[in-house]
Amino acid sequence: DIKGKGKPLTDFLVPGILQRYLDPPLLLAGHKADLRCYILVANVKPLAAFFYKDWFARRSPQPYSPRETDPDKGALTAAAHLKLPGGQSVDEALHDAQLSPERMAAILHNEDRLGGVAPARWLRDTFIPRLKHLTSRTLQAVIDGFSPKAGYYSVYGLDVLVDAEFNVYFSEMNFSPQLSDSGASEWKRDVNHQLVNELADLEEAVLQARAFPGQSGGEEKMIQELRDRAEDFSPLALEEPEGIRWYHELQEGDRL
Repeated sequence: DIKGKGKPLTDFLVPGILQRYLDPPLLLAGHKADLRCYILVANVKPLAAFFYKDWFARRSPQPYSPRETDPDKGALTAAAHLKLPGGQSVDEALHDAQLSPERMAAILHNEDRLGGVAPARWLRDTFIPRLKHLTSRTLQAVIDGFSPKAGYYSVYGLDVLVDAEFNVYFSEMNFSPQLSDSGASEWKRDVNHQLVNELADLEEAVLQARAFPGQSGGEEKMIQELRDRAEDFSPLALEEPEGIRWYHELQEGDRL
């Protein structure tokens, strides 16, 4: 403190969870990166949950060093909240910091880190199934805490850590992920607009089923209507007559 007296670390601790620091992390051209994914819980009872196709990599503006802890010098990845490097416009810096799945895979391919597998195939057959499985397992862990009352409709931002071998780890789940144009690259702004438009369309199906159950066919018809309307959202879990169907399981031999 200002009087030169120290305090024990335990004085600053609050209830929570400590997570092991991931080292070595995923590096993209020498810059640390993590991922942001989107989960839609359109209804809880019956359950209807979806995964949005356009997740993205958040790459630190500065090169990574395992000895550096300054958040503005490569340790953290959320560029919208960090000091951006000089010599670039804001749009250029955000373009470098927010990468589509295809751009991420292209960087890894150019660095010869995909074992000769084509980037699109690696995404389709290996990485995205692994990511969807983590998302599904995360949702299974928390779904009992969601209110089953009519009116629940929410999109979550799931932050995912990735290590140098492309194993994925849960980081945090945000109740209100940023979907505004502020702090977003041109590509990310387009993603935001498309996501919000589809969210509105899917919510309309839910509202019609709740407001006019006789005309809309009830809950079972609502699940089918959501499935039919979803374009960029793919099912994570849908409640069917036989029970809840979880769509994503790891392939044999794969691991998180």
